[in-house]
Amino acid sequence: MSRVGMVLDGKYEILKQIGQGGMSIVYLAIDTRLNKQWAVKEMKNNMGNKEDVISKGLQMEANVLKMVDHPVLPRIVDIIEYDGTVFVVMDYIEGKTLDEVLQVEGAQQQECVIQWAKELCSALIYLHSMNPPIIYRDMKPSNIMLKPDGRIKLIDFGTAKKLEVENIADTTALGTRGYAAPEQFGDESGRGIYKTDARTDIYSLGATLYHMVTGRSPSAPPYIMKPIRFWDSSLSSGLEKIIYKCTMQNPNERYQDCVELLKDLENYQKLDDAYRKKCLQKMKGFLITFVFAVCSAIVSVAGYIGKEKERRNNYDSLIQMGFEHTVNGNYEEAAKVYIDAITKVDGRKSAAYIELLDLYRNYMGEPMEGLGKVTYYIDQQYEDVHENQEVLLRVAMDYFDVLQDYKTSAYYFGLIDENAYPEAKYYKEIATSMVKLNIDYESMLTNIERFESINDETRLSLQKLMNYRLLCIVYARNLEQMQQAAKGIVRVADKGLKVLELYEDDSVKAEYYIIYNQYLSLAYERLGEKSLEEDEELAREYYEKALECCDFMLGMISGTESNTIERITDYQLREAKYCQKASIYEVLGMYKEACKVYEKAEKEYGKNSIDIYVGHLSLLCNIEERYTTDVENWDATRLLKLYEEGCKVQGIEKDYRWKQLVQRITPLFEGTEG
Repeated sequence: MSRVGMVLDGKYEILKQIGQGGMSIVYLAIDTRLNKQWAVKEMKNNMGNKEDVISKGLQMEANVLKMVDHPVLPRIVDIIEYDGTVFVVMDYIEGKTLDEVLQVEGAQQQECVIQWAKELCSALIYLHSMNPPIIYRDMKPSNIMLKPDGRIKLIDFGTAKKLEVENIADTTALGTRGYAAPEQFGDESGRGIYKTDARTDIYSLGATLYHMVTGRSPSAPPYIMKPIRFWDSSLSSGLEKIIYKCTMQNPNERYQDCVELLKDLENYQKLDDAYRKKCLQKMKGFLITFVFAVCSAIVSVAGYIGKEKERRNNYDSLIQMGFEHTVNGNYEEAAKVYIDAITKVDGRKSAAYIELLDLYRNYMGEPMEGLGKVTYYIDQQYEDVHENQEVLLRVAMDYFDVLQDYKTSAYYFGLIDENAYPEAKYYKEIATSMVKLNIDYESMLTNIERFESINDETRLSLQKLMNYRLLCIVYARNLEQMQQAAKGIVRVADKGLKVLELYEDDSVKAEYYIIYNQYLSLAYERLGEKSLEEDEELAREYYEKALECCDFMLGMISGTESNTIERITDYQLREAKYCQKASIYEVLGMYKEACKVYEKAEKEYGKNSIDIYVGHLSLLCNIEERYTTDVENWDATRLLKLYEEGCKVQGIEKDYRWKQLVQRITPLFEGTEG
């Protein structure tokens, strides 16, 4: 019920509701005696099965706030019990949450973020120093109010707890995924909930700083925080190091207290690479001056080293410049910069070649042109790049994977030193076998299985993940011809997923989780098709696994079409998963679910996807045809509405599938203006 107009304790008149959460409702009230505004938090008492846990949290919030006195923390001035309900009267904080600010403005200025970080750190030091210490446990932008004067307040202490040293573990997992430290949800084996302490708050503060300075929420799948300078190269490397240390998975590797963290925040510039280089240069200058009189030869050596360092710095600067051009969509400029790095600075290093291949493949959509530029340098043996194993491997893989030019792929695999990359031999054999007109699938399978066995025994590395991926590719390309292909994908992809559990690089893990689930979704769908006639129950199990893979991928990848580094290929992949998911529902006879998938996809993609509208219209036609083959008796209203919407998609009129569907429903046009 609404509390507006109620007067509590004869003086607090409730004016309006200003907020609501899972545990409480917040009102704006005025003290009619002092003419002062307060916030009144009504503690809900209808929690169902969660009542005990949540009510304890609300009681804790009131008890915590009664004890605190800090400029970043709100004061509690009164606790009123009325008709079985508890009302907490506290400071009314005018302003917006930082979450609201981030949604409107995006990333905040670095200096502002660091100032807020120091204020929050000061508040945590205060809480952690209380007796007993108070652990906040839910630091995130939505729990931080930004006042009009630029200062901040930390709100919502519903998940805070007193730290009891003798406890082995907490009893309740409270916190927000992405911001909450791993120990708030359980140990690495999923058992129970680790004891939370000051380091838990340090993790959440680091995740919050990450969101504020990059504008990217760590609470969005796949819950990964890349280095902040991946998003903005102008940010401080010192701040990047601080956030990285705050958000280590292992609490022992984080800052151990907020005093240590605050010290680094106050001196973050001294942690910058640039600052350290400057200090190093000063030291080198002193040493060179000192030893000059002793041995002039040292000056010559130092001069050589200096030139090499300058060359290295120039190369790195060009790579960074190319990256920035790519982020901003200036692809031609990026290509020129990478070529300058090769031809004007250092043609021996791998980075510029690899970045050039990525640019043409992932962002310009012209992988052939990128490979042409790089192979020109290889074929000319420019600065011995024909012996650069990393570049050769990447070129061979792109010919195999992207262009499916197995002959050229086999040629470049043949240039690779097998001592450096033993798997190159198997890559070459597989590629060569796929060139032949009459492929010996039995021989190919033998090579694949031998390669898989050898890869199983290799040490944990990115190359091992790449090898499993290539095996998935080979099986997927031969799903129709090789009876064992679908089960081969399942076996290999599952091995890759197990390797990922041990891998530490979160960005690599996210990428390969998507890759393996992509192939698993194809394999399970294929297994479902094969089993449909003989064992419907088994077929349904396979189809459900395929749907799980699709849902996983839709949860991991963004549907936002943009020119940013991370999003460029996700747009089409997400589109494909919607279509695959709807197709599986149709096979299972779950037509309503299939329609809902297409409708959701249409809302997300607007008028930008031919495949989605083609798939949806085809589905509706198939549904109608189940009841009658007489098109004139089909649901004209529904079909023509979707047809009219689909016609707004640019280029759809040229799509042969759309043309066939339009021809199919032509009888429905009779009697309509269209």
